[in-house]
Amino acid sequence: MSLSKLRLLWAKFIVRLVSRVRGNGNLEKIELYSLKITKLLVDLVLLGGGLILGGLPYLVNFYLSNFNFYGMESYSFLIIFLYSTGAVALFLVYEFRNILISIKKAHPFTLENVKRFKTISCCAGFISIEYLVKIFLYNSIFTLIIFMVFIIVALFALVLSHVFKQAYYVKTENDLTI
Repeated sequence: MSLSKLRLLWAKFIVRLVSRVRGNGNLEKIELYSLKITKLLVDLVLLGGGLILGGLPYLVNFYLSNFNFYGMESYSFLIIFLYSTGAVALFLVYEFRNILISIKKAHPFTLENVKRFKTISCCAGFISIEYLVKIFLYNSIFTLIIFMVFIIVALFALVLSHVFKQAYYVKTENDLTI
């Protein structure tokens, strides 16, 4: 089967799926379930991150004894680096969780969410700065990738904060006129 036929079949499948969902009024249910699943996944990330931070000394020892082939990274650097980035990343995920909760309550465009997106941007910026420092001390391809990912997250969250701020002003102005 050719690639164009596969694309056509996929497009027909999506059109049928969307028309069935919209036709039966199940779109709201799907959105609610997707929010619940997303919140559950974020809660699992918070739990897993907390467990990893709690067991970090053991994990670093395991890494250094089994996978540190070049002997470049030191225990103290890794502990300080991973605790600082891990704690900030957990706070970033916690703020994202709070945004999801406000969206679930049907109040997404608030100034609290604007502040949360700015906080997420600052946290991601802090993590990217720490990985920039690590590039000069203990460089690897994964360090470069993580640095770029957190730069993108910081910029994306900053843009979203401005979008949510504009939406808040439009919403309050609209509420006043009605």
